[in-house]
Amino acid sequence: MCALDVEGRFIQVSRACRDVWGYDRKELAGTRYIDLVHEDDKDLTLEAASRIMSGEAMRNFENRYRCKDGSVVPILWSARWDPDENVMFCLARDATEKKQAEEQVLAYSQKIINSLESITDGFFILDNEWRV
Repeated sequence: MCALDVEGRFIQVSRACRDVWGYDRKELAGTRYIDLVHEDDKDLTLEAASRIMSGEAMRNFENRYRCKDGSVVPILWSARWDPDENVMFCLARDATEKKQAEEQVLAYSQKIINSLESITDGFFILDNEWRV
């Protein structure tokens, strides 16, 4: 969990940031969040932040962050803007397992497609009730 000011600087960060990004809370205080976003995701992230600051609550926004050790981690965000406090409240989750599962599904799907496309004879598929 974190809170960002109107300029996109970390105001507060939970202790979990150390586990996910490798940064201590004190290291992130005053840092611009966009400086941690992967270069390829910056435009999309800035666009999402603009929409959030305009009042749109956002759930399941995904981007990549650079960790302290230089590695990249996919992050899944939910965020909303509080106009009374001029603060963006964010909840972030490490999406590494989600991305790995998506990649496994994609690889398995591709194997099935490749197998079906390599069959030179006619074939059909039946479900559990013997329907084609």
